[in-house]
Amino acid sequence: MNSPQIPDLATRERSIANLRQTRREIAEFNRELAEIEAQLDRELYVQKLARIGKSVPTV
Repeated sequence: MNSPQIPDLATRERSIANLRQTRREIAEFNRELAEIEAQLDRELYVQKLARIGKSVPTV
């Protein structure tokens, strides 16, 4: 029966470094996505105001 083996130190360090880098990339992607979502929300708000004939407040 195959028993799981603990990887050597170099493999563990490389895996941890890769996981940390991936976490940073995902965090950056989520920030960018939130920025895009905020821009879209603002654009929808402006369009809604235009439809009902109100001026857009400056922010």
